[in-house]
Amino acid sequence: TVEGLMKKMHGRLWAANPFGMGESSVVEQQHGDDEGERCCRPMPQHVKYSELLAQLKDMADGRRFPFTLILSDPLSNSFVGPVLNAADKLSLQAEKGSISCHETSDEGLRIEEFERTETQNEHLGLNDMKTKDY
Repeated sequence: TVEGLMKKMHGRLWAANPFGMGESSVVEQQHGDDEGERCCRPMPQHVKYSELLAQLKDMADGRRFPFTLILSDPLSNSFVGPVLNAADKLSLQAEKGSISCHETSDEGLRIEEFERTETQNEHLGLNDMKTKDY
């Protein structure tokens, strides 16, 4: 689901940022008189990163709408499932053989087929594959 994907993105970004906690996330400042009293404030980068994580969590929890999620998958390995009642309907239609993989009752879900670019083919190693006389 989109919610699951957003939660997974949030969790991985949170776990992958070693500078989001502790001394790395704050800037020490001299405060007050010459007694050396110090205080800390969050670094601007940490504040922005925290805001991004909060937005991802809000999107996953359904508190921030609308938003657009674009999955560009040159190998066509991704699947985003429809909402549960639409999934049941699709399943019944598929059993009758009257549905293609692109039909959905979820108006918010749009599927677009596209041709890979030469650069994408190069990154995937497809330009160097020999398929003739193999």
